Amino acid sequence: MVVDVFMPKMSDHMEAGEILEWLVLEGEAVEKGQPILVIMTDKATVELEAPASGLLKGVRGGVVPGASIPVGETIAFIAAEGENVPVLPGFGGEISAPQAVETSSQTGLLQTPSIHPQVGQRIRRNPRASTG
Repeated sequence: MVVDVFMPKMSDHMEAGEILEWLVLEGEAVEKGQPILVIMTDKATVELEAPASGLLKGVRGGVVPGASIPVGETIAFIAAEGENVPVLPGFGGEISAPQAVETSSQTGLLQTPSIHPQVGQRIRRNPRASTG
């Protein structure tokens, strides 16, 4: 049975949560109650727990550290091995291609930053670095 992982409403006036860190990678097994994601709300930083046991699947595009996800939006699914999950559109903040940031003085070509972590790499972000 496919179970949605969604952005919870943690306070009456919370409209969105910021993704800080994935603790589990897509395709990894999780147990119900296991922390899978760290989010920052308007009042606190919390660990989002797996709502069921299974494999983390179908993480939506744009659900990356620094992204603001509206309350109630599905961000991923937990499903059994071999079980298909819906493919949902990415969020508006999804980066589909790296943005050019500087020109190489040697080639005159634009350089692009690497925005995607390597497989197995965890991204850590300091909430104080936010400019919101």
